[in-house]
Amino acid sequence: MALVANFDSALGALRASLIGRRFASTRTNALAKLRSDSAMISRGAALMLCEQSVVYDPEELSLFGDVFDRAVASLPAAMCTPFNQAEVARGIFARAAAGERDPSQLELAALMNLTVAVAS
Repeated sequence: MALVANFDSALGALRASLIGRRFASTRTNALAKLRSDSAMISRGAALMLCEQSVVYDPEELSLFGDVFDRAVASLPAAMCTPFNQAEVARGIFARAAAGERDPSQLELAALMNLTVAVAS
């Protein structure tokens, strides 16, 4: 049975799943970072909602979560910014909306438009 969701709720489910996996045992400082990351991703979800709505089932959302985890884990520390994490999610959903379900293709698309954080 298909789970009816728009990008906002799909990204929210993905974010909740990923945040639960990545930050299960955090300290107070990590919670502040989590709130900041979550706010950044939420803004991205709002932008995506304006673009289009799509239907994903739970298996697809699980696949997207796994692809997201692998893509973020493959990033060097300088590129693991909240902005780039949101870009990874956008890349996954953009390709998924076009019908792509191959994990390697989704991961490749997710990593295409990332920026490097440069210390000033």
